Amino acid sequence: MKRTRWLLLAVTLSGAGCLHTTPLVDQAKGPPPPAEETAPPPPPAVRADEITEANAPEKVRALRAEIERAAGKKPAAPVPADTED
Repeated sequence: MKRTRWLLLAVTLSGAGCLHTTPLVDQAKGPPPPAEETAPPPPPAVRADEITEANAPEKVRALRAEIERAAGKKPAAPVPADTED
């Protein structure tokens, strides 16, 4: 009879929220899934005062990628710069 009363008391208390069973539930779920990787932030915008003769091809590629990102497209593969020997 005592055993039945203890069982009834435990069920009543756990149903009312007095006994926490979360450690038992968390062990059954397993480890949480890994966090999703986020895309790296876009490079800073190209400004007119940054462009010089020396870095013009690089800034053209950056500006093209910026325009394509703004249009919602994937940036095209980078175009190799013409090298002058």
